[in-house]
Amino acid sequence: MKENKDYFELTGVHQLDDAFASNLANFSGRKILLNDLQTLSENHAKLIADFPGRIELNGLTTIDPATITELTKTKRILSLNGLKDLPDSTAKAFKKFKGFLGLDGLETISSDAFQHLLEFGGKKLRLNGLKKLPDGFIAPKTRGTYKLELDGLIELSEQGAQELAKTGDSVLLNGL
Repeated sequence: MKENKDYFELTGVHQLDDAFASNLANFSGRKILLNDLQTLSENHAKLIADFPGRIELNGLTTIDPATITELTKTKRILSLNGLKDLPDSTAKAFKKFKGFLGLDGLETISSDAFQHLLEFGGKKLRLNGLKKLPDGFIAPKTRGTYKLELDGLIELSEQGAQELAKTGDSVLLNGL
């Protein structure tokens, strides 16, 4: 466990208890790094949801929509780069989030889940682990005001490029 004025890092712990999760919400630094956590319950997400700074939970490989709803109530930087799969219902839960979201661990995504993410209400959406976009996705009717990073793409179809052009304020494709 490392703590300084700026950040709190908890290593080697795979699961939180209620008392510890409650104390995290009172941390006054800028970021909490919990990258070894393997599970996070909805209740624990509620307890840390009021922390206004950056939260890294890169050890989680799955997360349910109710937990996402709690974590995304506060505008922040939220890093979930360990997620390997994103079901449609979970992707939909990110729509109302107003912060910065990192999902760089996703290498593939369904067309429906990708469409839900494109309705993202935040400032920045990072999907740098995707190698290619899902076939047949359709951009939302309302253009987003976020920056979309897709730096891991190694191929992009003409249809995909046309649909991406209808999405956020800017799209980064540095991997192509």
